[in-house]
Amino acid sequence: MALPKSFTKVTTFSKTLAMILFISLPILSFYLGMIYQNMITPAYPPTHYEPIQTAGSSPTQNNSETGCAADAKECPDGSWVGRTGLQCEFVCPSQ
Repeated sequence: MALPKSFTKVTTFSKTLAMILFISLPILSFYLGMIYQNMITPAYPPTHYEPIQTAGSSPTQNNSETGCAADAKECPDGSWVGRTGLQCEFVCPSQ
């Protein structure tokens, strides 16, 4: 079955339309994929950490100058927590 010449002829409009689609669709797909990934991924590592103890300060000084190491632990419920408190312990929300 032969198609009419009007359907198979390459025009300036068809070239421009193809160029716009071949450039814009991958960029749009990448952007939407990034948004989707941010929606399904939990915040890891936790965004709040205690400050680490500075050189020359002792643990007996006020609590604003001491802190804990900036590591994280996954709790049984799937959330992530950092070290907190004077003993720098991991405290899961379910505990």
